[in-house]
Amino acid sequence: MALNFYGLIVTFMILLDTRGVELNLKFSASLIVYFIYELAKLANDYVFHGEADGLIILDGVLPVVYFSLLFLLLFEWVIERLRTTYQSSITDGLTGLYNRRHFQSKADQLLKRSKGVAVIFCDIDNFKKLNDTQGHHKADGVLKQVSEIIKEESSGIGTAGRYGGEELLACITHDRVKPEAVAEAIRKRVEMETIVTVSVGVGTSKDAKTVQEMVKLADQAMYHSKTTGKNKVTLYSKMPGVRTRSSSASVSG
Repeated sequence: MALNFYGLIVTFMILLDTRGVELNLKFSASLIVYFIYELAKLANDYVFHGEADGLIILDGVLPVVYFSLLFLLLFEWVIERLRTTYQSSITDGLTGLYNRRHFQSKADQLLKRSKGVAVIFCDIDNFKKLNDTQGHHKADGVLKQVSEIIKEESSGIGTAGRYGGEELLACITHDRVKPEAVAEAIRKRVEMETIVTVSVGVGTSKDAKTVQEMVKLADQAMYHSKTTGKNKVTLYSKMPGVRTRSSSASVSG
């Protein structure tokens, strides 16, 4: 009997201590169900001596309800762990953007569905200097800011990812928007909203057949921006000496 009373008191104290605390609804319900079960069991055993039909029914039903709630809690926990594990496997831990492998996969899907696709390749200017002078914590904060801008500007028209280090990518459809306009919006926002600038390159599906080729061309265009003053946007097809696939086809014709 003393053990039963002890369990009832402990449950009651937990219910009192968790008042005003935001708990999972099923967890709170399970505590209440368990408390009622213990109370009903004590009343049935020591007051009514097993002669109250209602308490006998509660004694049989409440454990089922209690363990059902515990099962649901465990099920939700497992699902949440699986979701978290999957999310961490496809995103970069620091920026929240897709990692390189999953970005490639999403971009490939975009290329299959859309006629016109472009890759925007962004590299943060003087990032190593920022790391050396202001520390990794400051540099990481800036990297997150730039990543968020790229994510916002590509939202609804494409996807964004981290290529590596301070190199960030967006793959967008350009059926309704000009990729150089999106790239310029990114460059301008980074300059205005952060303490850094970005050099940007753009490669399109007009000049490449695959996402990998577009990334390579956008990287070359970014390097041109980087070596000709930084904080600018370069479209690969507009680079000096570049012959695009379309122009080559026209010459051949």
